[in-house]
Amino acid sequence: TPIFAGLVKCADCGWSMRFATNKANKTPYSYYSCSFYGQFGKGYCSMHYIRYDVVIRQIKRCRFHQIKTGLS
Repeated sequence: TPIFAGLVKCADCGWSMRFATNKANKTPYSYYSCSFYGQFGKGYCSMHYIRYDVVIRQIKRCRFHQIKTGLS
């Protein structure tokens, strides 16, 4: 589910990243991709995407670091 809808932003253009699932492979995976690129094409932004599992892993890593260092 896209629990981070509207929060994940493209590093180049700043637009929101849209959530999608690739079901073409044997093992489907979800990812976020630049919605500006998706709407207007490569002349406006590059095809940024990040897998959903990578987003979750980074959030857990940051949260663990905050807990470890006493920040909340």
